[in-house]
Amino acid sequence: MNDGSTHDNDAGNSFLDCAVEIAKSIEGLEGRSEILSLIAVKYAAAGQLDIAVDLAETINDSYLRDQALAGISAKCIELGAADYADKLSETIEDDTAYALATEQMALAYAESGACEKSIEVAHRLTESAPMLSRIALACATAGLSDKALEIARSLDYPDLKASVLVELADKIFTDGRNPKALGLLQEATKTAAEIEFPEPRISALVAIASLNKKFGQEEQAFEILTGAHRLCNESEDLAKDPALAQIAVGFAELKRYDQADQVIEEIGDPFQFAHATTRVAFEYQQAGDTRAALALLADASEISRDEEVYGEQGLMMRESLLHELALCYATAGHYEEALQMPALMNSQEQQNYTLGEIAKLCVRSGNSGRVFEVSGMIKDNYA
Repeated sequence: MNDGSTHDNDAGNSFLDCAVEIAKSIEGLEGRSEILSLIAVKYAAAGQLDIAVDLAETINDSYLRDQALAGISAKCIELGAADYADKLSETIEDDTAYALATEQMALAYAESGACEKSIEVAHRLTESAPMLSRIALACATAGLSDKALEIARSLDYPDLKASVLVELADKIFTDGRNPKALGLLQEATKTAAEIEFPEPRISALVAIASLNKKFGQEEQAFEILTGAHRLCNESEDLAKDPALAQIAVGFAELKRYDQADQVIEEIGDPFQFAHATTRVAFEYQQAGDTRAALALLADASEISRDEEVYGEQGLMMRESLLHELALCYATAGHYEEALQMPALMNSQEQQNYTLGEIAKLCVRSGNSGRVFEVSGMIKDNYA
């Protein structure tokens, strides 16, 4: 078995050696530096740390060189070479790349179960709370739920704390420990009430409502969403449309379609309205009401075709809407309508991505013939 592993590593390194030679022939500095950076991290993942560092040092673009060293530093942790990781990270000159290295190292420590060391490294950051929230979730994934909860409760920011508590409650519930999960969900609800600004508080409340539904507590979920809706209407300094869209989908998940429709009608921006309509249509489809889903999708499709687009942001929202519509139509088994959506997109890259996702849905539904039809519409060989 070891001989086979050694053979695989040798073969992998041979491919990387070839990739290096090809990369050196690339004329553009940025393109060459980017490829060499990726290869350097691949060498590190294969345990070839000295080769990885030597290659990173040949990268002429200083920022990409520092990014490569950041990635290699994290791989050192995974390979048990922590001292080497610290040494490498200290050679990084760019502040942003150094912060990236610190984040990656902290996460690598957490994923390996070294939570205390992970926390220590995270505190090197100017703002450690976002990283600590990620460490808490990594500890939970590693089976260290008590440590994860300790970290979550240490967070000073209620929005981060509430988000982590919801994630932990969900994981514990999945593991079958319901009473503890319910306690964490109640704690998350109390924490959400401490969030100062309405946008993150509403997002937290919608997530809490969704988990209440999962726990079988639908009345509590409905009350929480009703409170979030009230908060949205009472808040003056708030971009309301995205918040209303979240709330509408929450009501639809509860099959409270009248409330979902009412909230959608309050959305002013056409594309936000259409996004919310598409997501509610998906909930109808999940509940088995294809007719209602298709009616809503038709309304959203009309907006995607007829509404004027202004600026880059508007174009991005329209492309995102078309992507969602395509997948919803495909989920409902209406592939003809689904395949009309990519054709309306401006970005060829987005078209190819959406077609690929439709093809995956065809696979999952067992529609093998349609898979090849859809994938054949992707003209770019790389895609």
